[in-house]
Parts: sequence; structure tokens; C-alpha cells
Amino acid sequence: MSDNDMFLPSPVAKAGRTGQATEVAKAKAITEAQGAIYMARQFPRDIEAARQRMLIACAQPELADKAFFSYQRGDDEVRGLTIHAACELAVSWGNIKYGLNEMRRDDEYGQSETLAWAWDLETNVQVESTFIALHVRELKGGRTRRVTSPRDIYEVVTNQGNRRMRAAILKVLPRWYKLQAEEALQNTMRRMVEANNKSPEQRATESLNGFSKRFGVTRSQLEHHVGKPVEQWNTDVFVKLKILWGSLSRGDVSVEEAFPDAKVTADEILATGAAAPTDQPVPAADEELSADVDEYDGHDEDTAPPQHNGHPDGEYDAWCEGCTYSREMDRKAAEE
Repeated sequence: MSDNDMFLPSPVAKAGRTGQATEVAKAKAITEAQGAIYMARQFPRDIEAARQRMLIACAQPELADKAFFSYQRGDDEVRGLTIHAACELAVSWGNIKYGLNEMRRDDEYGQSETLAWAWDLETNVQVESTFIALHVRELKGGRTRRVTSPRDIYEVVTNQGNRRMRAAILKVLPRWYKLQAEEALQNTMRRMVEANNKSPEQRATESLNGFSKRFGVTRSQLEHHVGKPVEQWNTDVFVKLKILWGSLSRGDVSVEEAFPDAKVTADEILATGAAAPTDQPVPAADEELSADVDEYDGHDEDTAPPQHNGHPDGEYDAWCEGCTYSREMDRKAAEE
């Protein structure tokens, strides 16, 4: 069974140049793969035994506590199994290899070509995902900061790669197996919520205080997130809040993403009487653009906007900071 230990940054900077250690690693990987295939054919998985191992694992509070992620996308909630749960399900299922490999690192353009994969040795089903991981760390307000130290690059690329590796693992697992695992994990979380023998009012108070102190989230934001007032919170709501707490604590989602600003209509603005003052000067077009740049460019005020690099002029590249910056400016201009 392999995990992020297979994440091996390339020790050389020039393409096409490999060292003796790289060649030895290639030969070792081929030999290990051949041996794993042979053992999988000699000792095929017992499906019922694998299912029982999965149920035992899903009954553990330590796994259930970090088994789900949750975040908002528009008006919808997106929720699924985390990398921790996916790896545990793969271990229980057996005869599966998975990993994350950095194929090539480009320090000049600040990106890594990375491969996330999963392989069922018995059925020979393989899922691979090749992607470009940018050496940038996301900050608040949609801003980004480029990282250059080896440790920071490793953490950033691994964080981006774990999402693809999780998806690859879940694709090689049977659907019925995943559904049963999700149900078992949900039941474990319900038992964890009910184990403290506290009333719904006490649990609600603790939840409100906890989210407020740690993340600065208000009562109205939580009520809007779960779709119910505090007085109607039940076990399922507390399970949902527990999943959200874990997602925020692990950094799977930011507070801004989990609680986007509520949209205010023109009627609501007029109802509050908060009309815009008319005695304020209207800023010139160049002043408005300057304000937008300060908010969205992700750079210090004394730094020029990012340039277009690494692709032909006039072509849009999703990985180019200059293209991303230009697109954001175009979007803001269209909204205004």
C-alpha cells in the first residue's frame, strides 16, 4: 500500500537528465508492481471480509471525526469523503495501490507537473490524473502568494494532489461499498453527538460559542448555512455542523467560502433607508480601476501587476497569473 511516500520531487532541474538514484528507483518500482500483481492474483480479496473490515473502521470515532468535508458552492452544499476516509476504505478493500508523484518541477514558472493515481491490482482498473500544481498559497480575500522554499512547495503540491488522489481512489472502489461506508460513518457521527447526553439547547449554545470564538461566525450565518433556526436544530444538524467544523479546522475550506456574503436586494436597501449619499464625489475611471487592482491583484501596492509568461501572446492560460489577473479585471468591469 502506497501513499504520499511516493511523492518524490525530481532532484534535477534539466529535462532529460536523470541520475543513478532515479534509474534504481524506476527498476525498483517495476519489480514491486510485478510482485504486487502476482500476490493479488494469488490471494484475491474476500469481499465480505473486506466489507466487515470497512464497517469496523467506520465505527471508529477517530475516522468518522475527519471523514467528510463540506463547503458552499453558490446556493448548494458540496460534501464528500476526505482523503483520510478514502485511504482507509482502500486499505479495507485491499489489493489497491495509490500514490502521488511529482513528475517535473519548474521553478522558473513556479509550477509542478504532478500525477495522482490509483490502481486495483485484481481488476487492473487504473485511474490517473495529470495536472499542473501552481506554487502558490491561497490567502484571504482571494489573494495568492507564491512560495519558493522546498518545504512550502511540497506542502502546496501535496495539498492540491491529495484532492486528485482521493478522487482516483474513490473511482476504483465499488459504488455500493462507498455508500455503505458513508452510511456507517454518518451513524458513528450521530452516536458521537448523542453520547454527551446534553439537551439540544446545550449543544446549540456550545456550537454557537465555538464557531464564534474560533472562526468569528455569527448565529445568523450558522442558521442560514443549515437552513433552520437554532430552536429547530436536531442531531442531523449537529452532525452537519461537526463536519463543517472539521472542514474549517483542517483548512479544506475558508470561512469566506463556507459563509459567502448574503446578497442584498435593492428593495432591502431602500427598506433600511440606507441610500447612498449624493454629496460624495464620483471617482474617476482610473481611480476605480486603481481600487480594483489593490483588492484583487494579490501583490503588494508597490509591485507591478503580474505579467503574462509561459505561453503565446493573446492566448489565455489558466495557470498564468497575468491571465488570471486580466480575467478578474474584465469580470469586475462587466459587473460595474
